[in-house]
Amino acid sequence: GRCEERHMTITIEINRSLSQIQWERHDQLVGKRRTETLTPEELDELIALSDQIEKVNVRRIEYLAELAQMRNTTVSALITELGIRPRLHL
Repeated sequence: GRCEERHMTITIEINRSLSQIQWERHDQLVGKRRTETLTPEELDELIALSDQIEKVNVRRIEYLAELAQMRNTTVSALITELGIRPRLHL
């Protein structure tokens, strides 16, 4: 029914992220920032990617909160149940 459809949509959205190529570029730019070899253009690109990551994470938290409410549980318990782990930055 409608509840199951919403549940599936939320689950898909929770798992949405940047592409592997975007993550690799982000990590490459972060490495260049650490070694202070980032060009102004690359800094702009890193900022744009970081903004995109932040937006995806905000949406993910909103969907986690909605799913937790549907399941009558907490966001923390749901994160543990779903095995969601933070991405390690190189």
